[in-house]
Amino acid sequence: MYPFADHPRFMSRRTFDELSAYRFEKAHKLEAWCPNSDLLAMVTESNDLDIYRADWSKHRSIKLEGHALTLVWRPDGNNI
Repeated sequence: MYPFADHPRFMSRRTFDELSAYRFEKAHKLEAWCPNSDLLAMVTESNDLDIYRADWSKHRSIKLEGHALTLVWRPDGNNI
């Protein structure tokens, strides 16, 4: 069971197929779910770090310096 499965943003009538059909505005190369909330972090091909909520609303976008090779959340979910 995911730790955020009972989170109001995660609970909806949408099916997995509907969620997987979501088209992001930029192609991404890395992704990681936050271990204790409804956040999905993604590194795009243009080297931006985009953070989305489970309802696919964009939470934050940060331009990275250099190139990301991995993407990992801290176990407490406070940092990437």
